[in-house]
Amino acid sequence: MSTNNFDAEDIRNVLNLYALAIDTQAWNLFDEVFTPDVVGDYPGHTWTDLETLKRDLAAQLLPYEATQHVMTIMRLKVQGDAAEAMTYGQYLMIRKLGGPPSTEWRGQGWYEDEVIRTAAGWRIKRRTNRLISSSGTLSSPDDAHPINAASIYSSIMTEYLGGGCLKALRK
Repeated sequence: MSTNNFDAEDIRNVLNLYALAIDTQAWNLFDEVFTPDVVGDYPGHTWTDLETLKRDLAAQLLPYEATQHVMTIMRLKVQGDAAEAMTYGQYLMIRKLGGPPSTEWRGQGWYEDEVIRTAAGWRIKRRTNRLISSSGTLSSPDDAHPINAASIYSSIMTEYLGGGCLKALRK
């Protein structure tokens, strides 16, 4: 097995650890996923450091009793100490009882990541998350500003054919 294969497996483990960290709400695991200066570009918000990302996601997920993030179809391009990754994601979040009438939110989309090798191992330096579809209401931390996911949908075909991101698919 070449170094690139070992690197690719290590990167896949980091990408999957993200899902486990979110679903267990073990925010300290994000230290093994992201660099301290990570840029996280998610539908409706962009973060520019790890501590704020952890704090805000913890608050956003507080109304949910259970979540499940499933990472599938990972495409990686490793070049030395840097890599580009594209990962499909499926998301399920179930509100605590007594929440609004829509107790479940489901979404499908993808992540595009810039990953770098650090002294502690591979970490995501930049993450872009895009939604293809969703159902239900995605809450804000205080429920005063629910996120209208329909206004932030993306098409992976349009992104790719338009020369958009998706660096992991480019030769």
